[in-house]
Amino acid sequence: MKHSWIKLYPEILDDPKIGHLPNWLWRRAIELFLLAGENGADGRLQPVSDMAWRLRITESDLVKSLRTLSKIGVVHETPEGWVVTHFQERQAALTSAERVREHRKRNEFVTKH
Repeated sequence: MKHSWIKLYPEILDDPKIGHLPNWLWRRAIELFLLAGENGADGRLQPVSDMAWRLRITESDLVKSLRTLSKIGVVHETPEGWVVTHFQERQAALTSAERVREHRKRNEFVTKH
């Protein structure tokens, strides 16, 4: 199922493996997250040729990005193609009870002050 949005957690701002990337590669990682979300919930990415066209870059440049990002665990290659690591777990839908618990936790500070 395609998604019109993905979860992107604010903690990415403090993740050293992402934070130490050059700006262009940080952007490429986010683009890959978006492509994975567009492709479904399992984190699988489209074929390299399709992604390269979509991102308006060469296949060679995209493969270099994928290989660099794989060294820090952002993506990994499988026999079926490239996958955003941990995407499926990070995008998993919360149950109703979990959503309520998260909502209460976020608003706890507001109600105490």
